[in-house]
Amino acid sequence: TSGPAGQASRAIMVLSRQPLYGHEIAESLVQALERREPELVVMTCAALGRLGSSVAVEELVEALDHDREDVRGAVRAALVQITGEDRNPSSRDWRQRLPRAR
Repeated sequence: TSGPAGQASRAIMVLSRQPLYGHEIAESLVQALERREPELVVMTCAALGRLGSSVAVEELVEALDHDREDVRGAVRAALVQITGEDRNPSSRDWRQRLPRAR
């Protein structure tokens, strides 16, 4: 992928490999969950999962309502990776059962 989307995907991958500042990086990366390019949202979910920062949980739960099934699957995978819990994929269930991350 070239252009801005390609640059964004490369930046996401580089950032996700920086565990020292994981919480700060996760706070910045969650903004990419609102991008219109589904492949970037999926990549962002993978990066957030690798970082394992609980600061991303609220935004990930909101992203469970995404229109695309592949994005919802990536969001759920990131939530499982971060929380260690495999729950019902509904955002309502996650909202009710998780403490606020912030």
